[in-house]
Amino acid sequence: LMMFTAGEISNKAAAPGLASLVKNFIDTGEQYLQFWPLLVLYGFSYAVHLLTGKSQKQRLLSLVFLGGSFAGHFVLTFALYCAGRSTYITLMLLLLACCVLNFTLFENIRLMPVLASLYIVCLCFTAYYGYIGVRDILATDYKLSFNEALIIKAVANGELHVQLPRPYANTPYSALDGLPYLETDRTDDWSNIYMAKYYGADSVIGY
Repeated sequence: LMMFTAGEISNKAAAPGLASLVKNFIDTGEQYLQFWPLLVLYGFSYAVHLLTGKSQKQRLLSLVFLGGSFAGHFVLTFALYCAGRSTYITLMLLLLACCVLNFTLFENIRLMPVLASLYIVCLCFTAYYGYIGVRDILATDYKLSFNEALIIKAVANGELHVQLPRPYANTPYSALDGLPYLETDRTDDWSNIYMAKYYGADSVIGY
């Protein structure tokens, strides 16, 4: 449905052709490879699952989730670009594919120490990136709330040409990452125009 939205179709008209699709496919593949720890975990889990003669039904279910992960991700080849925030469905389905296999593997007493070690490594990654991600999300919320308070106060005081500090993302977890939140060179950028209209100002610009 999103592929056929007016915005996507109009943006594609500016860059049609096979070369554009090939470039998008490569970019999308590079984005998927950021999940390499989970792909390694999946490959290891699938091999052990196969060697230990576990249920074929669960392997098929895991492959369905993995296929869904690929499909949900590589459909972004047809999008204008592939941003990190667009890969959450990819990640969730890949996690499910791993969990389906590991759930039964934990029943094996001999494998439990190895699997527990792998999960500890994964949790270490999660703890580190979770910390820096949550911190940047909170910082982003603070900066945007601060700007909102500034523009509301300015308009209430009759100042209709408002200058706001331009916040930037520190990590890919911020909602500002890759987005033109506020133009600093001109007031006729779409983000500036609609921010001014929303808050009742004549113009808004960043500095």
